[in-house]
Amino acid sequence: MPLLYYHPPKSVSHGHSPRVQNPRQAWDATQAFLRDHTVSELRPQLRLTVLGATKFTDPAVVESILQQALDAFGPSTSVWGIFHNWDLPGDRLSDALEFALSDEHRPRQEVDSVSLHLSYAFSWKDLPNPSPDEARKVARKGRNSLGLSVGGHRLFMQPTFLFEVPEQTSSFITRLQAIEAATPFVPRDDYYYLTESRQSKDGIKLTRLKSGWKNQ
Repeated sequence: MPLLYYHPPKSVSHGHSPRVQNPRQAWDATQAFLRDHTVSELRPQLRLTVLGATKFTDPAVVESILQQALDAFGPSTSVWGIFHNWDLPGDRLSDALEFALSDEHRPRQEVDSVSLHLSYAFSWKDLPNPSPDEARKVARKGRNSLGLSVGGHRLFMQPTFLFEVPEQTSSFITRLQAIEAATPFVPRDDYYYLTESRQSKDGIKLTRLKSGWKNQ
């Protein structure tokens, strides 16, 4: 069976802003979506990054944030130039999330200093999931995923959704539209791709669908 693949293009950083702009509310909406429509798991490693001093930041604010991070999470795991990184286990999610969301109490800067990156892997509860082998032909890890970046007074989402398309497509599209209505971002028709088998090294071709394809 063909697979339906949803993934925003590089031109939009492979992602979406949420329907709700308040990052705390957007986080709650994301958790509700995952709880109600998926069987999900948090991927093991979280990355918290604090940007060091630049011409776009206030040195006193940056120094304060770095000290807060050191107090909360200990020495950084790595430093890449001005980027101070903490690789944290999943059981520190609550602490790391609150640290990133606390940007709401920090002075705004031209470039904000805090970002938290995490990802969920999941299977659909109410839609057909492709086999891992078929999914890996499209997505490297062979599963649906939702990457999240929190910080800078915002939340950003990077979805990779995979569906096995049944022969009876009308009921599938109805259920897909119900999922779309529940996503914490607004999906776009032209970010969907349909797979086709072909004789090639990877054995698969992706055809980008056009706006309105679900109504045809």
